[in-house]
Amino acid sequence: MLGRLYPTTGVVTDVSLPAGSRPRRMATGPDGTIWVTLYGSNRLVQLDPATAKIVKEHRLPAGSGGGAYAVTVDAAGIVWANEIATATVLRFDPKSGELRVVQLPSKGVGIRKMIVDGAGRLWYMGSHWGWSNEADPTRTADRCMSCCRPRDGRRGAVGATETGRPCGTHPPRLDRVPGIGDPPGFKLLDCATQRNLSEAGRAEAHSLGVAFRARGIPVSEVLSSQWCRCMATATLAFGQATAWPALNSSFNETTRASNDKLAEVKARLAQPVGGGNLILVIHHVNIRDLTGIAPAQAEMVVVKPSDQGHRLVGRMVASAPPPSGGR
Repeated sequence: MLGRLYPTTGVVTDVSLPAGSRPRRMATGPDGTIWVTLYGSNRLVQLDPATAKIVKEHRLPAGSGGGAYAVTVDAAGIVWANEIATATVLRFDPKSGELRVVQLPSKGVGIRKMIVDGAGRLWYMGSHWGWSNEADPTRTADRCMSCCRPRDGRRGAVGATETGRPCGTHPPRLDRVPGIGDPPGFKLLDCATQRNLSEAGRAEAHSLGVAFRARGIPVSEVLSSQWCRCMATATLAFGQATAWPALNSSFNETTRASNDKLAEVKARLAQPVGGGNLILVIHHVNIRDLTGIAPAQAEMVVVKPSDQGHRLVGRMVASAPPPSGGR
């Protein structure tokens, strides 16, 4: 969905995009042109702010599976973007039409945001290992400027660092394997082809179950995505789980397939749960589509059946201590 809001009137205008576009980020150039990355079709598009219409589409090098994501425009009007499935940054000159691919030295960065500072340096950060790097736009390689990780693992912490480690701005990840989605050759029933839990992730999953039991939280049923890392999390935490295809990752699915699964899960959540809590071990993208929340790794989102299907109750992490004075 892409839209335009007039702050003075409150009027909202939807911008028409091809089916399956799945826009991710936008940026404004010096001339007022709006640039938008379309994750679903892996394209970079120019949008006329006056007409709210696409002026031109640019196909990106990695093809349909590239996953166009971050975009920014520098003072000279050069557009910088990335394809999240690759370890590259793209430099596009709208005047000449030249597209240059800059190879990054780090794999599986997962760039989500880029900016160009006052000195013309491009900065990017990735979600998978917390990289926060500087790239010199005049050269063909980047250099790490802040390779550090907070000792305490606190979200957004920047002090008390260990040198030589990726920057960690999120709680410890259940899945510490770099990358996004799954590797080439992924097979649903073959864990060797998937991104799996590290030892730290397995310990964290076990701690989740310990936290539930310590607080006496009743569990009536555990449903999990068929992905190995989800089933491992579920069984390590709760001892058993039932695989439910409706919870499988919608990361690389068409909009229609994703919506069909979403409707199935919403219908299940609308049903009353008796004798305990229903646990769904699910993927980040699915939780976001379901609740509008983008949770951190190992964070839980709690919902309750309601007349509208379900409503948000709260968010919590297993490491939180029991409330004082009771469970």
